[in-house]
Formats: sequence, C-alpha cells, structure tokens
Amino acid sequence: MLLEGEKRVGDTAYEGSLRVARLLDNSAGAGSWVRAGPDGVPYVVAREFSRGAEQTYKATGAVETPVLGGKLRLNASLLIDPYGGHQTETLSPPPGSEADRYTQIQDSAEFGLRYRRALRPGLDLETILLQRLGWQTTTDRFLGNPLTSTLTGDGLSGDFRLRRSSGESIARTSATIQASAGLSLEAGVEGDINWLRTHTHYVADGVVTPLPAANVSVQELRGEAYATATWEALPTLTAEIGVRSEASRISSQGDVISGRSLIYPKPRLALTFSPDSADQFRLRLEREVGQLDFEDFTAQTAGLNTGTVHAGNPTLNPEQNWVIEAAWERRFWKAADITVTLRHIWLGDVVDRVGVPSPSGTYDAPGNIGSGIKDEVAFSLTLPTDRLGLKRGLLTGEATVRQSRVIDPTTGLVRSVSGLRQSDWAIHFSQGLPRWKASWGADIIGPSIQTFYRFDEIDTDKLKPFVTLFAAYEPRRDLTFRIEALNPTGQGAEHSRQLFNGPRNLEGLAFADVHAIRTGHFVRVRVIKSFP
Repeated sequence: MLLEGEKRVGDTAYEGSLRVARLLDNSAGAGSWVRAGPDGVPYVVAREFSRGAEQTYKATGAVETPVLGGKLRLNASLLIDPYGGHQTETLSPPPGSEADRYTQIQDSAEFGLRYRRALRPGLDLETILLQRLGWQTTTDRFLGNPLTSTLTGDGLSGDFRLRRSSGESIARTSATIQASAGLSLEAGVEGDINWLRTHTHYVADGVVTPLPAANVSVQELRGEAYATATWEALPTLTAEIGVRSEASRISSQGDVISGRSLIYPKPRLALTFSPDSADQFRLRLEREVGQLDFEDFTAQTAGLNTGTVHAGNPTLNPEQNWVIEAAWERRFWKAADITVTLRHIWLGDVVDRVGVPSPSGTYDAPGNIGSGIKDEVAFSLTLPTDRLGLKRGLLTGEATVRQSRVIDPTTGLVRSVSGLRQSDWAIHFSQGLPRWKASWGADIIGPSIQTFYRFDEIDTDKLKPFVTLFAAYEPRRDLTFRIEALNPTGQGAEHSRQLFNGPRNLEGLAFADVHAIRTGHFVRVRVIKSFP
C-alpha cells in the first residue's frame, strides 16, 4: 500500500507519503545441494528449500516555504524494515538435515534542510544540512545433527548476532555565479561526521569464538572543498574544469585501535562537442575516490549453513581511481536515442578480499590489495516502435561489458576484481492501447555472474534471466489497475563454492558445493487511485 499526497497553501507546499509492503524474497526457492570431493565424486546430495520475506514501513514528509527572500525545504523520513528467512537442507540417503534461520531488522531515520536564495542576479546560494541515523540487529542461527555432521564435516550448531548503530551528519554550502553568457562558476564546501558502533557475538558448536573487528567504534571526520568552471567556448563545444580536495580523519576504538589521516585531490575535465542536432560526443578525465562502506569495518555472516563468517577491517582505505571516458550519443527518428560509452579505469588501493589472522583462526575480510585496471563498454537505447509496425510502443535497453585485472593477494596471480559482474543487460518494452484504455509490456533482466576470491575459498553466484510481464487498465484518469507476473519462467540462481584446506596457494581443494535454486512465480496486483 502506498499513500501519497501534496497540498499547497499560499506559497507553502506540503508533501507526505506512507508505504506499507510485504515483499517476498525472489532469490529463495527450492532446489538441490551437492557436495563433491577433490576427485569430483559427490558424497552429499540434499534437497534444499528456502523462504524469506521483508516487511517495509516507511513514512516521509516535507514542507517548502519562502523564508528571507529564498526557499526553505524541510524533510523527514522514518523506515522500519524487518526481514526474516529460513533455509533447510534434507539429505537422502542417509537421513538427516541442516537448518539456518536468519533475521535482520533495519531501522533508519533522516532529517534534512535545504535553503536556496538568489543573492543578486547571477549569484545563487544553497545550503544543505542532513542528519541520518541507523540501527540494525542481525541474527543467524544454524542447527545440524550428528548424522549430517559426520558426513558433511559441518558443525552441529552456530549462533551469530550483530547489533549496530550508525549516523551521518552533513553540512554543505555552495554558490553559483553566472560570470558571463558562456561562463558559470560554482564553488562549495562540505563537512561530514560519520560514526559506527558494533557489537558481535559468535558461538560455534557451543564455544564462544572471537572474530577480528567484532566489537568496534569507528568515526570519520571528512571535509571537502570544490570549484568548477563551465565554459561554452563555442556554440558546439562546452568545457567543464574542476577540482575537489577531500581530507578525512578515520579512527577506531575497541577490538581495533587505529587512526589515520587521508587527503585526496580530485581533478576533473569534461568536454562536450555537438557538431549537429543529432550527434554529441563527450570526453571525461577524472580522479574518483570511493566512499568507504562502514559495513566492511565489522564482522558479518554470509550464512552459517555454509560455515562462512567474514571478519571486519576498520583500517581500510578508499579506492582511488583515474577514469578516462568517451561517449557518443546519436538521436534519430525524432524521439529515438542510442549511446555508446567506453571507459578505461586505472584502479588504486582496490578494495577486495584478504585473509585476516586471529587467535581463533584466519578469516576472510575486505582489504586493500593494490592497483589494477578495469575496462567497460556501455550501451543504451531508446526506440519508439511506430516505424517497426507497433504503434505507441517504446523499447529501451542497456548493456555493459566489463574486464578487470588485479593481482590476487593469496596466489600472486592475475585475476579479475572480486564481485565484479562481467556483463549485465536489461530490456524494457511497453505499448499503449488507448482504444481499451490499457497498456502492456515486459521487462527482462539478463543473467549475471559474480565471483569472489577469498584466501581459502572461491565463490561464484549465477543469476538466470528474470522476466516480468505486466498489463494495466485505466478506466479513469484517477484510477489504474495493474497486474504483474514476476518470473513466469521460474528461473533461479546457482551458488557454487570451492573450499580449500587452507590458503589457496598452499593447500589443495577440500570440497566443492553447488546450490541450485529454482525460485517461485509471483503475481502482484496494484490499484492506484488519485484524489483531488
């Protein structure tokens, strides 16, 4: 259910929304689990069944009104987002089972202020204040039995619990000056305070097991200043030249005590050339610095049924990349458009996977592994289908192909970046049928493959194509009925796991798992009503 409303009283505008939804986990389903030894001979064969659902409760509100010659906008939101799921593997023969139950409750709140004012003609000022707060509780409980444990080598029980609170405070101000008809200047400063506090508890087979970076408190103080000039050198040529300078101080307390200061200049040059009304060429050279993900700073579970717990790493540095990008956009058939983009990226301080030693063993964790390269080719298309014989139809699509090269920190050999999809694509089609006050269409999301290289493990996730069919009926302008068939072909996913007896460069393969899941079919019905 989604309720939205807006109202204007004089010069003041009010907005609000309320969303309540229950979403089934479309990655869950029924399938098989096969575990094979180094010789490739299966010794565990099981049926697998999983289910999961997410509840979403979200409320938002905003008000915008004139203040002191400018416009002030205040906004707030609250999100309550619990998820629960379970997975069971049943062996046959011999009889036995393993079960995993996972819950995660994520609550967040946001408060914002934005003030805009024109100080004089050609000079605009904008100030933004933003406060975000987040709370998360995660539990993962695994239960096996002696019959399965003897065969699989998995433990008898596991209990993982994580409590986390986080916050982000942002203050930003910027000024835009229209220096002349063809030259505009923008400058601004931003200050951020980010913090994270976590407490993790892990029990394996009844024994409390310490994890690296299980209980930490992390704080980041970050400041950034920037200046950008946009110059229309010719009617057909526009240049954008800018530089940002980012400085931060990151410190951690608890299991890992550390502190470091980081400074990154980020220059940018972008050129846009439009020789005619149909073609546009764009060139960009920029240094990009990634934003640290605080989730990487603390221990996480990847499903105790796989025996996998990941450690945290509060000493991570952000990735720093140089990007050169060239794009060509061609407009045709009045409303059709095609864009081809080429990117070459020099990677620095790549955030990937490393092994972190601890008194209870070595654990997989995120870590910086050095430099590398990445190449991308991206394609997008917007195509009205009237000239193809389908009146009032619209076909859109996008596709990206990627290649990367880094040095594996465990083996010293060249491989791709962990978790990077080699390719992805999507196609969307819709057609209006005004005679019946209706429309229909389809969305197809192509298959994807992700491989994660851990110090003692290689994981590969394969997602098969996902199809959505829809039809909508609009008897009146203020009323729409929409029905959607999600995944009517019943496609699913495959998770494979190669686990070694130790570091991959020193030890042989212990076993290989293949989990093949066929997800279910879903039908969603929506009724959309507008009120005056």
